[in-house]
Amino acid sequence: MNPAELLPLFTFQFMLVFARLGTAMFVFPALSDPSINPRVRLLIGILISFILYPLLAKQLPALPPATGDMLALLAQEMLIG
Repeated sequence: MNPAELLPLFTFQFMLVFARLGTAMFVFPALSDPSINPRVRLLIGILISFILYPLLAKQLPALPPATGDMLALLAQEMLIG
């Protein structure tokens, strides 16, 4: 695969990891405190997602052919998170 074909796959899979983790972080009691800046929470979520993505990449689904399927998977991850 050339890099142009890998970028959409990487982006989709990373967003799945970030959607679940980010949603969980915004309701996690220690990080959902109003005194913690939302930008800091976002940065922590992105950094942890970058750390976890290589470990989870083989278990993540492939890029779906339809946009509706992609949005359904993303919504599912946010509900689980």
